[in-house]
Amino acid sequence: MENHNAHNSITNSINDNAIPHPELLSELKKLRYELSLLKKVPPYMIFTNKTLNIFCTLLPRNEVQMRSVFGVGEHKFSLYGKQVLELIEKWAPVISATN
Repeated sequence: MENHNAHNSITNSINDNAIPHPELLSELKKLRYELSLLKKVPPYMIFTNKTLNIFCTLLPRNEVQMRSVFGVGEHKFSLYGKQVLELIEKWAPVISATN
């Protein structure tokens, strides 16, 4: 449980001004919008802005990492996780080159 609390302190301190990869955030928002159109739900029902910001900061690379992010449970991972992980994987070389 201690690890979860440490993770929460990280995710609670993330805000829009501290996003390390704004281009990735933009792509994640586009993906979220496309998924929301397909599912006929508002984008925030797919993932909140807070969740997208955390994706950009933590850069989850697998199911375990992604499901540790605020707002991602088994159900959302099963619906959208693969697409998000593929997008992050696609951006990995770009992110590595800028670090």
